[in-house]
Amino acid sequence: MRSTWAPSTKLAARAFSSAPAAAEIPNSWRNPAAVLHGIDDIRFEDVSLPDKVADGHVRVQMRAVGICGSDVHYYKKGRVGHFVVNAPMVLGHESAGDIIECGPGVTSRQVGDRVALEPGVPCWSNRMSRQGRYNLDPDVKFFATPPVHGSLARFVDHPADFCFKMPDSLSYEQGAMVEPLSNAVHACRRGGVGPGKKVAILGAGPIGLMVLAAAKAFSASSVAITDIRPDNLPVAKQLGAKHALDQSKATSARDTVEALKAVFAEGPDIVIDCVGFESTITVSLQSLVYVSRVLNSSSSSSSRLRPCYDRYVIAGKHVSHASRSITFMLFGGPAMGTASSVLCICFGGSNDSCAAGESCIGVTACCCEALTSSFICTHAEAFTVLTTESSCPP
Repeated sequence: MRSTWAPSTKLAARAFSSAPAAAEIPNSWRNPAAVLHGIDDIRFEDVSLPDKVADGHVRVQMRAVGICGSDVHYYKKGRVGHFVVNAPMVLGHESAGDIIECGPGVTSRQVGDRVALEPGVPCWSNRMSRQGRYNLDPDVKFFATPPVHGSLARFVDHPADFCFKMPDSLSYEQGAMVEPLSNAVHACRRGGVGPGKKVAILGAGPIGLMVLAAAKAFSASSVAITDIRPDNLPVAKQLGAKHALDQSKATSARDTVEALKAVFAEGPDIVIDCVGFESTITVSLQSLVYVSRVLNSSSSSSSRLRPCYDRYVIAGKHVSHASRSITFMLFGGPAMGTASSVLCICFGGSNDSCAAGESCIGVTACCCEALTSSFICTHAEAFTVLTTESSCPP
């Protein structure tokens, strides 16, 4: 059956629970799942399960699965960045449910446990995994990231170590939201959000609102959030935003910069971009104080920004201040929100070879993960990646 369902919001929805099966799902199906076959083509199909649960794994009956922006992107575009759906794939990676069976060797979990699932499972042999940073494992197997199936099914087998027991006070829907919330917590930790910090959040969508809630929990002294959709802002105010800035009439990035500077006299200490457009990254850099942090917690599919997501390299924007120190933290690559990389961007210097001459402000970008550095010219009016993928650090 070809589905005409087009998810547009990140709402945790009951998924294949113990409720009566829909009429279109045959009773003989053991494991119905939402399988993406192509653009605008989701079908309910029976997905096979192993006869026995593998060593160290548990079988989980899904009770709630969230619809992420990446799921929508795969549905509407057939790809996210360089991850392309070339074969049928089960969607979903934000999930919670009940353990119904334990495989051999599982002692930390038991049948009946209510669990939230961590969707990314590393290979454990990579250097990053051995250092305890398994989210950076390039061979991580992540739910609903081609060719790995996701969790929008009745049953899912998953390593017990990546199933986290939920307290009885937490609903299944809330448990499914633990995964996107972890992105917000990660952003606040990496950004140094804490008492006395002024935080600007670009985008009041689901992730932006979660970052807002996390920033308040981290005791940020003042939080401002922007969005071009006014309907999102009342919720932001309810969650504790001191300033909810309607940017629906902004005609340029400069308008948003001025709006942020109007509420933060010297600019915010930390900017967390939950949109990932060229304009919002421009706003991030132009609105900051002299020593600041920018975090990008989006999954932009912009072709002009693709190299920075694929190979952790970014080019900067010509800015008015001749010297400032900014740490630009880029994570949440094309599909995996837990991936992370840091580029220390120091504005200043010159580039004699640049066609813009003296008007060009140079940027030295040091890619800490790759332990390499490169010089990137930044005289473009808008954010433009001036490197090619072949010249990026590995």
